[in-house]
Amino acid sequence: MPPPAPAPPRPQRWPVELTLTRPEADSLRRHRREYPGLVVRHRPERRYLTQVAAPVLGYQPAAAQQFLYLAKKLERGRYYRLRNSGIEGYYNSLLAGHRGAYHPLTDGHGRVHGRWAADTIYRPGQSLHLSLDAGLQAYAERLLGERRGYLVALDPRTGEILCCVSAPTYDPAALTAPGRNSERVALLRNADQPLLNRPVGAANPPGSVFKLVNAAVALQLGPLKLTPRFPATSRSSTACIRTRAPATSRWPSNTAATRTSTRCCGR
Repeated sequence: MPPPAPAPPRPQRWPVELTLTRPEADSLRRHRREYPGLVVRHRPERRYLTQVAAPVLGYQPAAAQQFLYLAKKLERGRYYRLRNSGIEGYYNSLLAGHRGAYHPLTDGHGRVHGRWAADTIYRPGQSLHLSLDAGLQAYAERLLGERRGYLVALDPRTGEILCCVSAPTYDPAALTAPGRNSERVALLRNADQPLLNRPVGAANPPGSVFKLVNAAVALQLGPLKLTPRFPATSRSSTACIRTRAPATSRWPSNTAATRTSTRCCGR
């Protein structure tokens, strides 16, 4: 008896995913009997109501896997993965909460015999309230426009950050929405680096903010007192004299400042 003929190989089926609008999906559901091989699945998608503060707020890494893949492919993955996930990426574990799980050990009759793993309790995500003023943030972004730079405004009474602008900015949906790979590649290759959160990720001269450090050093070493007197009526100038710090002074091991202090006195 001859051996049975081998069965013909089964055809390979590769699913093709298409993004449909709501009317298209509704029409396909009504005519699903005519297309037995098509399946309509609902997938949640982020919808951003505004583009304000996109570099500062950042993105959720789980929703931007395609963007991270392109960033790694273009050899920009490490830079943007570590530095530009923004507020949402930094606080994602608090915002997402913790999913609970029940692990009963059952037999064939459905009877429970203890646990095969420790149960975990569901913890809802926490709320995160920012001090950013949405109106002020939008106004500051319009002032910078497409120029490279950043702008930060603080409330002097509390130290709260009222606006934190990084320019140029981008559409946050381009990082998470499907079918927008060309925009992601353009953002990654843009010479102006719109994905860079400049207030926290760029190295810039501190400007007048560093005067606080100079004042703290002068107060610690003694040349400057807490109650200096400067004539307010005469045309006086303030001379700054650089002096060497005493040999007995101790500096913190983690400071990078030179052993010099600035003595300011009125003339």
